[in-house]
Amino acid sequence: MAPSATKRKAQGRQAPRSAEQAWIDEAEHWPQVLVQGDVRPDSRPLCPVDTHQVIKRLKPGQAGTHGLARRFGPALVCVRYRENDAGTTRFTTIELVVAQRPARRQPLVRVQIRYDDAATRRQALALGAKWDESERTWRMPRRAAIQLGLLTNRPKTKAAK
Repeated sequence: MAPSATKRKAQGRQAPRSAEQAWIDEAEHWPQVLVQGDVRPDSRPLCPVDTHQVIKRLKPGQAGTHGLARRFGPALVCVRYRENDAGTTRFTTIELVVAQRPARRQPLVRVQIRYDDAATRRQALALGAKWDESERTWRMPRRAAIQLGLLTNRPKTKAAK
């Protein structure tokens, strides 16, 4: 008959920890391992992701992600399993959402660019401008229009009939 957990403690042995408790205990030591911008003191990454091949990419809720999904909740984006080149070591990496804020979109303006001004059209395209066939104008972020000096070339708005 196997001794109970209380008997094991009495005999000087500790009761086995759950995987989650082991992870929490390990997390207490992370600040000592990862310092100054998540760079280890010996400058070697924990898992050199640029040299290890991704063998699986799973979404939260798929088989193999349930424990991590419980641990990280809705912040978990994906779980990746990687192997080293020799295939002897497997790493589990996760992607988390760490911050969320409203996106600040730049206001779009409509401008006209002369047909014979190809250089300005090329610059406008490089800055994200789109040709609007129905209005026969260029739509671009206001900042780009200011940069190109095009805000004086704004088309007249159509009057509502």
